[in-house]
Amino acid sequence: MQDEEIVRMLFERNEQALIQVETKYGHRMKNIASNILDNTEDSEECYNEALLRLWNSVPPAKPESLQSYLVKITRSIAFNMINAKNAAKRKGDRYAESFEELSETINSDFNIEKNYEKKELKRIIERFLQNLSYDENRAFIGRYFYCDTYEKISEKTGLSIKRIRNLSEKARKKLAVILKKEGYDEY
Repeated sequence: MQDEEIVRMLFERNEQALIQVETKYGHRMKNIASNILDNTEDSEECYNEALLRLWNSVPPAKPESLQSYLVKITRSIAFNMINAKNAAKRKGDRYAESFEELSETINSDFNIEKNYEKKELKRIIERFLQNLSYDENRAFIGRYFYCDTYEKISEKTGLSIKRIRNLSEKARKKLAVILKKEGYDEY
């Protein structure tokens, strides 16, 4: 089913829309929650909360990209759950690990979740991603958007773990240069 049809069903308050979302995007939403939370029970709670938030927010919201909207909701809930449980201090936390790596690029006072939503920064990052090589893009998105481990990205892409690490580092360095050039080095 097309996303436009699912959104239309949400506007009509047709509960079948949630079944369609689960069929089309449920696996991705659950993976994101699992990658960030690293806990089955919390991941399931996050997923269910994301579906509820979708139901409560559409309408009035009318997302242009349903997949992006669902990813944003799922990530937001997962990050809020981590903050509430102070989980960033746990050993092996993928969220903390991946964003710790980014902190080498962006000053640690920079709040990546809050500022990523800013229109200008979004434009800069979108342009940055478009200019990456195919493999750099897959490594960067997998690591820093989906919070996948290097091992999981390696499995998905067929590239070695070492190659994924190198591509991620190379992309972070490119991003640092771009952000500095655009005046984001003060964050």
